[in-house]
Amino acid sequence: MLKPQQASYIISTDLDGTLLDHFSYKWDAAKPSLDKLTTLAIPVIINTSKTFEEVLLLQEDMSIFQPFVVENGSGAYFPKSQYPEQPPGSEARGDHWQITLGCPRKEIVNFLQRLRKEKKWDFQGFSDMSLDDVISLTGLAAENAKLALLRSFSEPLIWHDSEENYQAFVKRVEEQNLRVIKGGRFIHILGQTDKGKAIIWCKNYLQTLSKQAASLIALGDSPNDIDMLNIADFPVLIKSPTHDYPEISSGSNIIKTKGFGPVGWHEAIEQLIFS
Repeated sequence: MLKPQQASYIISTDLDGTLLDHFSYKWDAAKPSLDKLTTLAIPVIINTSKTFEEVLLLQEDMSIFQPFVVENGSGAYFPKSQYPEQPPGSEARGDHWQITLGCPRKEIVNFLQRLRKEKKWDFQGFSDMSLDDVISLTGLAAENAKLALLRSFSEPLIWHDSEENYQAFVKRVEEQNLRVIKGGRFIHILGQTDKGKAIIWCKNYLQTLSKQAASLIALGDSPNDIDMLNIADFPVLIKSPTHDYPEISSGSNIIKTKGFGPVGWHEAIEQLIFS
């Protein structure tokens, strides 16, 4: 396997089931690698289905102050403290520059409610759920579950209906120029974007700033990571305790970890960069 040169690559990582343990949400096992990457000033870009508010809290806990991507590629954020010049096409959101790649959640929720009323399909979105529902489904603490509900660009849902109706549902959603992406726990409805498109935007902008080409290492465990993994120079498939490795089209430089979640994350980064 060819190894990327140090300090000439970008890391794009999923959170749940990848950098965070699927059940406990702990990330301690990956801390040694994260600390080394910080020392080398190698950007670790969180690329997740989580919300802006959730990622801010996690970044503070992890001491990661880098760009990040939320809601499956719907929004990219660059901290003003690290990137004082406004990126093209961005707008200010607090201490960050926001690049909008998806569509407003309100439009998605309104469409889903009309569709459910019309077809009588049985599904439950975050907009239908109480805080207790989200806690029960995710295992998150109450404060974290509150942040998970603060979505801007997408609607996670649980499908309770038949597989036949699910396929019809997907067709109707796509006819609305929206996307259906399966994550580790939920089905996500969002605009015409994905984690791959978002990380390409981030990578191109960072390369413009540094005037240096970079190789992309992407780490993920679920179907909603496939777009990101497919365009990576070094795709890392993280072993999951609940489902198989995601199936990707890229055929070279693939790593399948033996360890689950953050254990596998540390394993792969050590193998790629520090061994």
